Amino acid sequence: MDVGLTADQQALRGAVRELLGEQCPPAAVRAAWTDPSGVDGLWLRLAEMGVFGVAVPESAGGLGLDEMALVPLLDEVGYAAVPAPVAETAAVVAPLLAALGDPPGLLPDLLAGRAKVALATGDLVPYGARSDAVLTLDGEQAWLGKPEPAAVSTVDGSRAPATAD
Repeated sequence: MDVGLTADQQALRGAVRELLGEQCPPAAVRAAWTDPSGVDGLWLRLAEMGVFGVAVPESAGGLGLDEMALVPLLDEVGYAAVPAPVAETAAVVAPLLAALGDPPGLLPDLLAGRAKVALATGDLVPYGARSDAVLTLDGEQAWLGKPEPAAVSTVDGSRAPATAD
């Protein structure tokens, strides 16, 4: 069994690494603590590259790839400390909406980078203060709603956490 990356997967990872090196240096991450709009351009570029649709079937507007293509991209996002819910969107929210037939009709905006969705699995919602919606998972149930959470102060202000209500 071959578990190495294909040439296409390596190329996509390299393109994401290059983009993050240009648009998400440590200074941009620090600046996002007080001005989250600084990463809006990066969010749109990641969407243009198809990052949010890697694990979404082509029939739903995604790239139709698997985890072997997604994980190296998320590794690069983590290495750059991107102050936005990239992993949550690409690995959980977008594939889940696609699998459910996109009941709220949010998937096209999510894939195009026009919407950010935070993921709540407990009381604290990373990026909740900067998202257009919050997806709450509880066992086999999920809720998607507009966030109106109170901001929470933490040692990592780049994650803009909020409390789930």
